Amino acid sequence: SSEYPDLRKHNNSMASSLTPAIYARLCDKATPNGWTLDQCIQTGVDNPGHPFIKTVGMVAGDEESYEV
Repeated sequence: SSEYPDLRKHNNSMASSLTPAIYARLCDKATPNGWTLDQCIQTGVDNPGHPFIKTVGMVAGDEESYEV
Protein backbone atom coordinates (compact mmCIF):
# COMPACT_ATOMS: atom_id res chain seq x y z
CA SER A 1 0.00 0.00 0.00
CA SER A 2 1.02 3.63 -0.04
CA GLU A 3 2.95 5.44 2.66
CA TYR A 4 1.58 7.17 5.74
CA PRO A 5 0.32 10.58 4.61
CA ASP A 6 1.83 13.84 5.88
CA LEU A 7 -0.93 15.13 8.16
CA ARG A 8 1.08 17.72 10.11
CA LYS A 9 -0.92 20.67 8.76
CA HIS A 10 -4.32 18.96 8.82
CA ASN A 11 -7.15 19.90 11.17
CA ASN A 12 -9.62 17.04 11.17
CA SER A 13 -10.45 14.15 13.46
CA MET A 14 -8.78 11.60 11.19
CA ALA A 15 -5.47 13.49 11.30
CA SER A 16 -5.70 13.80 15.08
CA SER A 17 -6.38 10.09 15.59
CA LEU A 18 -4.50 8.24 12.85
CA THR A 19 -1.00 7.21 13.90
CA PRO A 20 1.70 5.54 11.80
CA ALA A 21 1.17 2.35 13.83
CA ILE A 22 -2.58 2.28 13.16
CA TYR A 23 -1.99 3.04 9.50
CA ALA A 24 0.60 0.25 9.19
CA ARG A 25 -1.79 -2.23 10.81
CA LEU A 26 -4.72 -1.38 8.52
CA CYS A 27 -3.24 -0.15 5.23
CA ASP A 28 -3.16 -3.57 3.55
CA LYS A 29 -6.66 -4.62 4.61
CA ALA A 30 -9.72 -4.30 2.39
CA THR A 31 -13.41 -5.01 2.74
CA PRO A 32 -15.00 -7.74 0.60
CA ASN A 33 -16.08 -4.94 -1.78
CA GLY A 34 -12.49 -3.72 -2.06
CA TRP A 35 -12.58 -0.57 0.13
CA THR A 36 -9.20 0.26 1.67
CA LEU A 37 -8.06 2.60 4.43
CA ASP A 38 -6.45 4.88 1.84
CA GLN A 39 -9.80 5.30 0.08
CA CYS A 40 -11.57 6.00 3.37
CA ILE A 41 -9.12 8.70 4.49
CA GLN A 42 -8.61 10.32 1.07
CA THR A 43 -11.18 13.05 1.75
CA GLY A 44 -9.32 14.07 4.91
CA VAL A 45 -5.96 14.03 3.14
CA ASP A 46 -7.28 16.17 0.27
CA ASN A 47 -9.11 18.63 2.56
CA PRO A 48 -6.89 19.63 5.50
CA GLY A 49 -9.65 21.65 7.11
CA HIS A 50 -9.62 24.72 9.32
CA PRO A 51 -8.37 24.91 12.93
CA PHE A 52 -11.72 26.27 14.16
CA ILE A 53 -13.99 24.02 12.07
CA LYS A 54 -13.13 20.40 12.83
CA THR A 55 -14.45 17.86 10.34
CA VAL A 56 -14.29 14.06 10.47
CA GLY A 57 -11.81 13.67 7.61
CA MET A 58 -12.78 10.16 6.55
CA VAL A 59 -15.70 8.08 5.35
CA ALA A 60 -16.87 4.50 5.64
CA GLY A 61 -16.67 3.01 2.16
CA ASP A 62 -19.27 0.34 2.81
CA GLU A 63 -20.97 -1.50 5.65
CA GLU A 64 -18.02 -3.85 6.12
CA SER A 65 -15.68 -0.88 6.73
CA TYR A 66 -16.82 -0.92 10.35
CA GLU A 67 -15.77 -4.56 10.77
CA VAL A 68 -12.48 -4.76 8.85
